[in-house]
Amino acid sequence: MPGRPHYFILNEAHEPVEVTLDEWCYWRAVNDPVKKTVISINSQVTTKWGGLTDDVTMPGPPQFFHIVEGPGIRQPIVHTPTYEEALARHDRIAEWLRKRADKMKAI
Repeated sequence: MPGRPHYFILNEAHEPVEVTLDEWCYWRAVNDPVKKTVISINSQVTTKWGGLTDDVTMPGPPQFFHIVEGPGIRQPIVHTPTYEEALARHDRIAEWLRKRADKMKAI
């Protein structure tokens, strides 16, 4: 990773706080994923906290990312900036996947 890396965890108010690499690794081991919803054997959405930035290639604030898995998914990863938005988006993606899975069962 070019530039100086920055590592962030979420505090109790779910706001990013810069920490050392060791603290970030420990936090990730204990707290990730933030949320995971399994729809079926081959469809799920997992929301994780990225918590990484650097001065060159990722200069913006750290974000949450959603990994969307299912047949025919074209954009498997999307990003969200805040905890509240990430949870709401996770639920919307899960509902979309449920409806999609129901349609595929009907075919």
